[in-house]
Amino acid sequence: MNPKFRTTTEVTREGFAILCDRLGMADAIRFVQFFDQGHGDYTAERAKLFEGETIASLVDQMRQMKKKETRRV
Repeated sequence: MNPKFRTTTEVTREGFAILCDRLGMADAIRFVQFFDQGHGDYTAERAKLFEGETIASLVDQMRQMKKKETRRV
């Protein structure tokens, strides 16, 4: 009997779904993060991403995005 071959993507999706069922979404994400600490320099990337922005401008952008979302619904 040959077991069905599943791709890495299929196994990953099923495994994460099982983690979410058992642990809940937030704890499943926390669990996965133990195994991948990421790469790069988040602090430098964040500074570049938000360069020239203020709290007020970011809040305004979020409000505009929310308005667009509510129009779609």
